[in-house]
Amino acid sequence: MSLVTLAPISPEHAPTVQRLASDPAVTATTNLPEPYPDGGAAAWIAYAAPRHAAGLEYVFAILAPTAPTVGGNGPEVLGVCGLVMPERPPADAPAGADGVAEMGYWLGAEYWGRGYATAACRALAAFAFAHTTISAIDAFPLAENRASCRVLEKLGAVLVGIVPNTYPKWAADRLLAHYRLVRAAVDAPPA
Repeated sequence: MSLVTLAPISPEHAPTVQRLASDPAVTATTNLPEPYPDGGAAAWIAYAAPRHAAGLEYVFAILAPTAPTVGGNGPEVLGVCGLVMPERPPADAPAGADGVAEMGYWLGAEYWGRGYATAACRALAAFAFAHTTISAIDAFPLAENRASCRVLEKLGAVLVGIVPNTYPKWAADRLLAHYRLVRAAVDAPPA
C-alpha cells in the first residue's frame, strides 16, 4: 500500500487546506501567500479545479490512505501537490518537443519528516509521465529549504543549478534550487 494517495483537488478539501496553509511554518517556505488569507483555499480551489479538468494544471490533495479525518469524513488531507503544464507547442514543433512542467508541493507542518512529500511527488511524477507527453519536470524550492531539496533528490531529480529568485513573494536575494526530473529517470528500472 502506498504511503499516500492523490485526489484531484475539490471543494471538500478546502477546510483542511485552509487550516494547513494558514500555518506560518508552511507559508514561510512555500509560494503560498503570507499570511494565508481567510477563504484562500476555497478561492484557489475554485480557480484550480477547472484548470485541472482542462489539462492546464494538475492539482491534487495529498491524502493519507488509511487515516480518516477527525470527523470520520474520509481520508485525511496532508497537503497539496501539482504540476503547471507547459504551453502547448506549435503544430510544426519537432516530435518530442512537448516541454517541461513545473512541480510544486507542500505539506502541513505536522506531517513533515515522515516521507509523505517524497511519496506524493513520486506519485505525481508517475501520473505526469503516464498521462502526459512532457519530457521533464522542473521544481524550484528555496535553496535554503534543505528538506524540500532532499525530496527532489530522492525522486532522482538532478540539481541543474542555483538560480536567482523569480517569485515576487520573496526578496531578490533569496536563491532557488532548480531541479529537473526527466522521463527516462522515472521509466528506468531500479538499480
